[in-house]
Amino acid sequence: MLDTVKEEAVPTGLTASLRDAARRPWMGAFLRVVAVFYVFGGCVHYANLLGFGELSWADAPLSWKIADLVYAPLDTLVVIGLWLREPWGIVSLFVALVSQCVLYTGFSELFVLSAEHRDGLQSMLVFHGLTFLIFSALFIARR
Repeated sequence: MLDTVKEEAVPTGLTASLRDAARRPWMGAFLRVVAVFYVFGGCVHYANLLGFGELSWADAPLSWKIADLVYAPLDTLVVIGLWLREPWGIVSLFVALVSQCVLYTGFSELFVLSAEHRDGLQSMLVFHGLTFLIFSALFIARR
């Protein structure tokens, strides 16, 4: 009989690059700081889902409801993945980051009911921009 040899999958390409970057001390610390911010974001979305948000669930605009249903579990995934410094956590971060930037720049009228909301969205866009820039700098930097 022939013995079958099982080969372990060796991460290559983007997965390997993300895994290597996440293992660097400064990148690891940064990912965990971002994870803490996403804990807050996830809590906001879960609070909205449970009716503890600014508006009751019944009174909230449909766009808010859809965003809460999508971003509550996505933020949870981001938190776990970043805290564990896994490549899938970084990918989920960028899915959340890019999708929120698209929504809040291209479709802001669906999410803004007051000047406070506009300021909040602008703050989130600044946060996402800084997160992207810092991540990029740490990703490119060598130890």
